[in-house]
Amino acid sequence: MVACTSLQAETSEPAASPNPGYGHHDHWRHHHAWIWRKLNLTDTQKQDLKQYRTNNKAAFRSALASYLSARQALLAAIQSNAATQPAASQLATAEANLMALRAKREQYIASILVGDQVATWQNFLAERAARMQERINKLNQANP
Repeated sequence: MVACTSLQAETSEPAASPNPGYGHHDHWRHHHAWIWRKLNLTDTQKQDLKQYRTNNKAAFRSALASYLSARQALLAAIQSNAATQPAASQLATAEANLMALRAKREQYIASILVGDQVATWQNFLAERAARMQERINKLNQANP
């Protein structure tokens, strides 16, 4: 889910509206599209984000491809009963690289926001953190 949700900011396509063909993949692809509408970005901010995406598209695509390849290699090692530690280490490195790019992107987004947009963005981040903590709490609960 982490990989899918962060890609929304990487696309320049408008959010798709639900229709009879609205499927699972469309749902996750545009899962956070509402935040962009809620931020009410100016034309300049939209252009800045578009330029950021353009400038960093190759790096994001490469990092995502590396992550997916490493994940595929780990799954193949598991399936073939091979040693999984090298593949798991490679996956951890690829995921860390991808997360670093995402962190830089979020820092950039925060840097171009002004006024009420800052509060809206901070609320979005706080809600995301709260959902993650809630999930962690549920996972840490003893099974009845």
